[in-house]
Amino acid sequence: MILYAQQNISKGYLKSIYIDFYNSKYSSFDKNKISKSHNSQLTRENYLDWNNPSAITNSIICLKNIDLFEKILNYLEQAICKHIVLHFIDFLSIVEIKTYINKLLDYNIQSVIIICQYHEIYFSDEFGDLIMDLKINKKLFILNSPFEKNFEDTMFFTLKEKEYNYLKRKNEFVSNISLFSESQLHHTYFNRKLYIGPTGEIKNAPETEQVFGYIQDITEDELKEIISSRHFQKYWFVHKGLIDVCKDCEFRHMCVDNRVPIERKSNEWYNSLECNYNPYIGKWEGEEGYLSLADCGVISNEIGFIIDHEKVRKINSLSE
Repeated sequence: MILYAQQNISKGYLKSIYIDFYNSKYSSFDKNKISKSHNSQLTRENYLDWNNPSAITNSIICLKNIDLFEKILNYLEQAICKHIVLHFIDFLSIVEIKTYINKLLDYNIQSVIIICQYHEIYFSDEFGDLIMDLKINKKLFILNSPFEKNFEDTMFFTLKEKEYNYLKRKNEFVSNISLFSESQLHHTYFNRKLYIGPTGEIKNAPETEQVFGYIQDITEDELKEIISSRHFQKYWFVHKGLIDVCKDCEFRHMCVDNRVPIERKSNEWYNSLECNYNPYIGKWEGEEGYLSLADCGVISNEIGFIIDHEKVRKINSLSE
């Protein structure tokens, strides 16, 4: 497949960003200053087709034993999953962790996140060498550690259980053709994601509520049937162009967040948790001049979506 463009303009309510896929960079500017030379849009025909069943699948897997892990891997091989999160509930020795990781490498996994409860062996040179020598993209989170220490953005020790949320800071966005392509028609967090919880419960993601069964009680064919169902894939196709506020944000094609969208009515969605970026004034929470959506005259809830354009205009004119 040939890509006919290496950059794109993503227009927001107030600002826009120029995405340079070739150099994996982006720059922000006033949307009224877009030049024709920059406006090189990717077309439906030349971005990656995320409706293709052979496209990359994201999975989060919480595991208690190696038997469940092997059962899931049998499915992953056929589903072509490439990105895995392993949350080890019980203590695992270095030998056991090596066993898991070797199995991942056998299945050509591209990236892995490992989450463990703290144990003193995880601070040993042997364990550090195991993680650092992995030939794939990886991150390790050690929870409930008595200290904090990071190793080359790969190993992260935390003082307490981490609440994982994907609200972003402006230096954390990813500018690549794969994410941009996926974002056109899919929710970049929930799309093609599988979560197996601590008791074997099957869900789309940790944040979603509906349980579709238990991995220990079903066959591989039944697992495939569950994942192929319309109810399981409910959030896969809720791209940010359908979600209030997100659809007006210039970062919508670069952003991955785990807020579960709520459907107001057919194809109208909103988030109950407000993002830490306000696209109507181009400000991040904590920045001088930041205001909440409500303070800007923007309402998004179960009743409807309203923007007081005149109020927003006045706020922005005062900050110029």
